[in-house]
Amino acid sequence: MHKELEAYFVDTEPAVRHLFDALHEYDAQTAPPSLGKYADHRGVVTMSREQALGYMKELSGSLALDFAKATLCGSIAQVAYVALKQYSRNEIVDDASAPLAVAQASGAAKFCVGRRVHGIPLGLLVYAARVQYNHWEEGTPTSAVPKAVLEALYRHYANDLSFDMAYVLDWPAPRPVAHYILRHELRWISYGDYINDMRQALNPVAA
Repeated sequence: MHKELEAYFVDTEPAVRHLFDALHEYDAQTAPPSLGKYADHRGVVTMSREQALGYMKELSGSLALDFAKATLCGSIAQVAYVALKQYSRNEIVDDASAPLAVAQASGAAKFCVGRRVHGIPLGLLVYAARVQYNHWEEGTPTSAVPKAVLEALYRHYANDLSFDMAYVLDWPAPRPVAHYILRHELRWISYGDYINDMRQALNPVAA
């Protein structure tokens, strides 16, 4: 299995590297506008009409670039998802994964691997990113596991004014969030970040 996994990584490396190279071109362009500068010490946001119109203009301008990043990250998530689905031998659903609607001996148990981010296994974050990207026009995923993972991320940022709307999937319209999961949560900024995490998740002894 190890040789087959390494062959998969070798075969997919050129494509994934190109995707990360393309992402670098967008990094300086897609920072969404923050509400933080309009908040007082209590976190209450107050804006004039002119400020609100300016904020919405900035937000609208960032959405197309955000969608481009989500497209690239959705493709990376697909490659990672296939590796986890084909080569993970995990059958254990631990205490961190069980509340995320993962049943024992289910297909999703394969994804309960890798380092934890906010208590969520890396594999489940990849799973959620891939499913949400493929079905983003439907809004909140109907599949229980991706839905639970995205709800957990939403709760984590509920009191963060700079990121509290990231996982509100229908605001300001239905949209993909794969780029938030891969870049903000997993911190996959380069191919090296991606491959190190994937090797550790799928072959922790050898990594």
